[in-house]
Amino acid sequence: MTEEGANTSFTAALISDGRAVNELEQKKSNQLHSLPFSMDFNGPALVSKFFQTEDGVNGLKAALFRGHLLLGKTVRAPEGFAIYAIKESEQSQSEEGEMRAYNVVDSVPSMDVWEYDEPPESRKKCLQNALVALQVANDLAR
Repeated sequence: MTEEGANTSFTAALISDGRAVNELEQKKSNQLHSLPFSMDFNGPALVSKFFQTEDGVNGLKAALFRGHLLLGKTVRAPEGFAIYAIKESEQSQSEEGEMRAYNVVDSVPSMDVWEYDEPPESRKKCLQNALVALQVANDLAR
């Protein structure tokens, strides 16, 4: 979900686009959140009003969503990469259903990753491993 316009069909994508991350930091941008659940809502929402976070210890954040404790952590894109919020295009389905097209909704230098009752890295490290793999591949390509 993004800060001012939440849409559950958004997907976060990490893409190298040739722009420096500090260029993205200069742009006023929405905050992107990766939540451990889905919602049956697809429209704008004032996330900052209804989803309030608090800074915790060891770089963790805490929040409540519908009475459930969420623990979160801010994850930054590696140097030279950006995190994009993308939405599947309405015209992306072919007759065979194989073609998919996406539109970029926003780009951010970092995002908050949330999990239920435990730190985001404790249950699954998919995102962290992907970020490390990108950094290693980028270093090897130099």
